Amino acid sequence: MEITKFKASCPTCGRNLFDGHPHSCVEGYCPKCKNFYRVSFSDTGYTVSAQTPSSSRPHTSTAE
Repeated sequence: MEITKFKASCPTCGRNLFDGHPHSCVEGYCPKCKNFYRVSFSDTGYTVSAQTPSSSRPHTSTAE
């Protein structure tokens, strides 16, 4: 069985940001343009949304 994996890129500068599997979520900074993003992976791809980082969360990418 083949495992589905997606690569998400920054919508602002195009840099590759995160790898993910369906039904997972990653938050983190783009090292190139310094914007903070939340990437949600689904069965068919991914969506990227700009976020304001919370002070209770670390400023590195985390998987949920």
